[in-house]
Amino acid sequence: MQEDPKRLFVYGSLRPDVNVEMHRKFMASCRLVGEAYFQGINSAMQQILIHQTKGLMFAIDHLQDIKSSEELTHYQEGVVKYPGMVASNEPVNKVKGMLFELPEDKDQSDAMLKQLDIYEGTVEYVSRDETAEYERKLVLVYVPSLDRHLETWTYLWRLPVSKLEVIVHGDYALYQQAKQQS
Repeated sequence: MQEDPKRLFVYGSLRPDVNVEMHRKFMASCRLVGEAYFQGINSAMQQILIHQTKGLMFAIDHLQDIKSSEELTHYQEGVVKYPGMVASNEPVNKVKGMLFELPEDKDQSDAMLKQLDIYEGTVEYVSRDETAEYERKLVLVYVPSLDRHLETWTYLWRLPVSKLEVIVHGDYALYQQAKQQS
């Protein structure tokens, strides 16, 4: 596998069909590869596909679920409802998102990932490790239009999920539409 793939899988507030403003702000220099699905295969597991885990998505309401982390950039950007994705061993779980190619220029793509790390509240950019919501990890995603798995960066949720609402179908855009209609 590549040491540093030039791709990013997004499944929530960075998807253009979920939050156009945040997508433009952070992803304007990226090129869409296509729809993709996280099924929990990370780089360490690539050779053991028989034991692959699946992705599971949760709905997070910053004001109700996180409360103590106003320093996080999601909150500062006005994004208070967003999803978190974790690995799951259940075969029915998968998370729908979009795969993007990062800018070809290494300095530009590194700067963009640093901005995204800050936005996503990774450990390096919050004052206390226990408030970091996400970690950027290398995973494999399935891209139906290419009929193959590709290695990519994504952000996995790292806080407890026991009190969070599960998004069973794994599609945050669909979840948002349903919430707006109810």
